Amino acid sequence: MANSKQYQKVVDKRASGAHKLLSTSETRGRVRIAYATYEAASLAADSVINLFDLPFNARLISGEVTHDDVGSGVTLDVGYTATTAAGAAASDADKFLDGGDVASAAGTIALFATEALGKNNVIGGTNTDDINIDTNQDGVLVTATVLGGAATGTISATVQYVVD
Repeated sequence: MANSKQYQKVVDKRASGAHKLLSTSETRGRVRIAYATYEAASLAADSVINLFDLPFNARLISGEVTHDDVGSGVTLDVGYTATTAAGAAASDADKFLDGGDVASAAGTIALFATEALGKNNVIGGTNTDDINIDTNQDGVLVTATVLGGAATGTISATVQYVVD
């Protein structure tokens, strides 16, 4: 029988007599939501839309972008900008979505499709067992970048995360 990292923490802590078992982002945490909508009117290619902030220690659960048919050849990247724990500027414009097709028809595209694209990542977390996005206590600003042409129409984003 094998244990997940989280269950092994429980086993180890019980054996040591510790009472606190796991962080709230691993069990019994409350799900929070961040939502943003933007109405593009011939928004030029390479334009960046600031969507919302995600707080320090937030574990990313799921997210999606909903959109109109915003224009021929238009794709969308969703990522972040932040300040690292060491104080340096950091960004990854396509961390959460890389080249999402928003041109062909109105629809919905998943964010965080894989761990490499942010699924279960922790914003600035300090737990070495987690995949962390390096940031200071301010968290990250989530951004969307329009690529391939001018965009006209509604672009909305929703992210579910656990922080406490």
